[in-house]
Amino acid sequence: MNAATPWIAPVELPATPMPQAIGEPSLVSAPPVELPAPPGVEKKEPDLLFSEQPADPHPWQGDRLGQWLHGRTLIWFVLGGLLWLVGFWTESAYHFLWRQFQQHWLLGTIFSFLVVVTLTAAAMLILGELRGMAGLHRFDDLRSEFKRVWEGHAHGQGMALALKLHRHLAGESWLQPAWRQFHDQVQDHHDDKALLELLSRTVHAQLDHRCYPLIVQHGTTTALASTISPFVWLDSLIFLWQNLRMIRAIAACYGLSHPGRMASLFLAREVMLGLLMAGTTDLVVDKVTEAVGGHAASLVLAQVGKGAANALFTARVGLAAMHRCRTLPFHPGGEPSLERVRQELFKNMKNPIPFNGQK
Repeated sequence: MNAATPWIAPVELPATPMPQAIGEPSLVSAPPVELPAPPGVEKKEPDLLFSEQPADPHPWQGDRLGQWLHGRTLIWFVLGGLLWLVGFWTESAYHFLWRQFQQHWLLGTIFSFLVVVTLTAAAMLILGELRGMAGLHRFDDLRSEFKRVWEGHAHGQGMALALKLHRHLAGESWLQPAWRQFHDQVQDHHDDKALLELLSRTVHAQLDHRCYPLIVQHGTTTALASTISPFVWLDSLIFLWQNLRMIRAIAACYGLSHPGRMASLFLAREVMLGLLMAGTTDLVVDKVTEAVGGHAASLVLAQVGKGAANALFTARVGLAAMHRCRTLPFHPGGEPSLERVRQELFKNMKNPIPFNGQK
């Protein structure tokens, strides 16, 4: 043993606690004392990898920035592309006008006027898109409030939200009978969940009934256009165009009027999925053609089958748009039925006359 190291006598503790005599004071256990390490021996730090770490009470707060950026990736991508195009166009216009003024002042003045008109039209278009995005943001905030109250068990907020929705849909005069029915059926003992469910069964049910003919109309148009379309790319364009129009019409039916092109693209993510699924219909058509035979009847059947498949995909996109644009969740028993839309689609495909929603 090194002479410089002091000798510490070992401490022996009993394996079992000794019985305590009656009347003796109880011994208070002292906290463990860490002995100093001998000189020349490094003290090992605990392994943080395998040691137990305290749980983070808010594990999602540290990733807020990442979630915020991930949810707005498309926005930043589009804004970056627009800024790049504006910068490139501005530089090109400056050099173009400079060359025109060098040739003749009148020529430069005419083209400068045209550039000012183009800039004014572009500014109005951008302002319209910004208003559409702001309207979509307010509409989503209203949906979030309804969803929060729908999922909770509060009392006193349902009627305020109903009045807020009434002001939002003030321009829809045909909904006044449904609003009167809602107010007549409201009882004092209704909590917020019961009020919103009553609102879904009265007012929103009328909005749902107006959306069904829109889905059937656009689905029938898609089916007929896909049947007579000789090109695959034309078929895809018709499918995309009809679905975009349908989503805008359904959004306007639920109170989101004039969403704009950018807001429509955000609403049309379900359309992109439907378009991807519609591209697989050619594989199904090939199998049908092989089963029927390689003559003219099989080709006609293939075209009809492709039109019917695109119509069904359009109906699915329309039902997804109803779920997306409805301010309230569907009440029990009020979910949209694909079977009902399918029957109306096939009925209109057999008798291709304009569908106006009236029976």
